[in-house]
Amino acid sequence: MTGQYADRICSQASWFLRQVDFDQQRFVFVPTSRKLLDAAAFHDGRTELGNGEEPAIVSIDAAVRWYRETAGREKTQRFIVHGSFCGSTLLARCLGSLENGVSYREPQALIELADGLRAGGPSIASGIQPSELSEFVFGQFQKTWHEPQVAIVKPSNWVNGFVSSFLQSSSPARIITMQQKIESYLLANIRGGKPRLRYSLNLLNRVVQESDYHREAVACVERAGKGDMASVLRLLCVCFDYQESAVAAIARSTEKHQVLNVTKSELLASPADCVAQAASFFAIPHDVAQVRRVCAASLTTNAKLDSVEPWRAEDEEAMNERIKADFRGDLNETLRWYEESIMKN
Repeated sequence: MTGQYADRICSQASWFLRQVDFDQQRFVFVPTSRKLLDAAAFHDGRTELGNGEEPAIVSIDAAVRWYRETAGREKTQRFIVHGSFCGSTLLARCLGSLENGVSYREPQALIELADGLRAGGPSIASGIQPSELSEFVFGQFQKTWHEPQVAIVKPSNWVNGFVSSFLQSSSPARIITMQQKIESYLLANIRGGKPRLRYSLNLLNRVVQESDYHREAVACVERAGKGDMASVLRLLCVCFDYQESAVAAIARSTEKHQVLNVTKSELLASPADCVAQAASFFAIPHDVAQVRRVCAASLTTNAKLDSVEPWRAEDEEAMNERIKADFRGDLNETLRWYEESIMKN
């Protein structure tokens, strides 16, 4: 494999890093377009991002050599770090819809990187440091199509702990953190029904592999033997606490990184102002008219779907009120338990 081949694949935004394959010691890239990336709600493998042409294979060894040779070219990294259902996808899509904004939303490669390194990075070639692999992979989600575009990456909240660790040793970055209140998180889970609850409990299964404290918290919930609804809500509280703890730790890293906190309520209350503030923070060139056009389009559709489906904040709030009426007792008891058993620890 020539250096020119690796440089072409690794440096151009038209090649998207789809897979980190530790078993085969390689990275898999697919040829893509900005239109394909913009259309997909997420870049986690659920939507095909390739344009139909053959993928490209770059060995881990060749990729790291390229990284070492081009280390002086790296750009300031920009992140949106978040919990679940907090409006981060909406913000990322708005920023990525700006002419000079590119947003990579929950790339599957970051989960594969985190899982592989946690497992010891099977058979990583001698002399390659895990930090070099991390820098290379995160750098792939800072690629842009042309100047003066600016790229941001919104990692999946499944790797919040890994991202937090990475940022402790990375060069200074610009980071938007998105947090929410526990009640809002619980309502979002109930509102989404079984698919969303299944997602959160699958995330919790991952959490207990990483955190002794949260593993014990799950065990305490299970030992309590509460009814199905009460137990599920308490488990969701444990999942929420893990995510928010990682986001809060990053939010406090202001001595090294530039950090801006944004909430979903702020985004929905004043979308154009919020998106403009985020764009300015990330140094994405923009104008007020463009931001307003993007927000007008984005705030009327479901940000989590590839297809265009109508969405209104008023409908979501009305559903929240119905849920609070139907589950008032369970929610109040869960919030008290969260304050006494999780927040105080």
